Amino acid sequence: MARTCSFNIRGIAAEANVSTATVSRVVNNHPGVDEAVRKRVLNILRRNEGEMARRGSRQVCILALVEVGSPVVEGFLSGVLSGMARYMTEHPVGIELCFIPPGFSGTSLLKMVREKRSDAVAGIFLGASVIRQVYGLPGHDIPAMLIGEKSDSPEVGHITVNSFRGAEAVVGCLASLGHRKIGYLSNNIEKSASLRERQEGFISGLEKNGLDPGECPVSAHSPTGNTFEAGYVQTAKLLSSGADVSAIFASTDEMAYGAMRACADVGRRVPLDISVAGFDDYPGSAYCTPSLTTVASDPAGMGFEAAKYLDMFVNGLCSAVPKLERDGVLVKRESCAPAADSVAAAGNR
Repeated sequence: MARTCSFNIRGIAAEANVSTATVSRVVNNHPGVDEAVRKRVLNILRRNEGEMARRGSRQVCILALVEVGSPVVEGFLSGVLSGMARYMTEHPVGIELCFIPPGFSGTSLLKMVREKRSDAVAGIFLGASVIRQVYGLPGHDIPAMLIGEKSDSPEVGHITVNSFRGAEAVVGCLASLGHRKIGYLSNNIEKSASLRERQEGFISGLEKNGLDPGECPVSAHSPTGNTFEAGYVQTAKLLSSGADVSAIFASTDEMAYGAMRACADVGRRVPLDISVAGFDDYPGSAYCTPSLTTVASDPAGMGFEAAKYLDMFVNGLCSAVPKLERDGVLVKRESCAPAADSVAAAGNR
């Protein structure tokens, strides 16, 4: 709800049957107020919003919540946070970054949010158990938005990219270059619906382009210290298995960076001997050698928009936190080239 500059605090306190100090604590988002009392005071304040200013004396505080045990894709997270930071530099908003352990079962999320005096929550890489707690926040007048994952709650917003269609576009690009055997580097699909949809899009893309899934192996996720290493390890296993792939589609750009190094280490030149594509279009993807073909998901834009909509909602400038899904943009660069056998066949005609 909008922050108040001036209103009849005594009248509000009398109607809610609480002290003026309690009304002040609710308005300024202090912890230590019974949730039922808080809700009663907020409802009265809403009825009196004609007396309330759009922007109050205290800046909005957004809690950026990251679960460490979930698949933290380094480039995506840094992009989201840079977008949120850019919004903060342009608007009177405070953003606090909070890393929580897997499952976050030691305390309630609501209690933590109250103690931090946060007005809103942006969830990044949250597991199912934490997301369930996020779904309960709007019932306590705390707006929330998931970044990079879809929300199943009607009251919790999200901003994400359509991973399914993006993956189909990558497969279509590789197929148009004559690649018939494409390997896929999977990520942690058990904990991320977006990554799972990305892999499903890969399979769908194979079918749409008449490619045999049996000749397009999926390299299972290998948990490692970082995503670059996972891409390297999974590519090394794929190539050493005897899989005769002419292209590799990595589920993230970081995995693609690792894949390109693994190819180089066994003498496979990118893109002359093997093509490599990624997903997300991190800043480094345009500057690595060769530059990486990928799908632009704009994580910085997601972070900026999430901060904007949460700020607007808290200040009464929009009626709901939106659910936004954008189509990624296929960015063709140097790492993908026509398949060697298709080039040879063209030369023999």
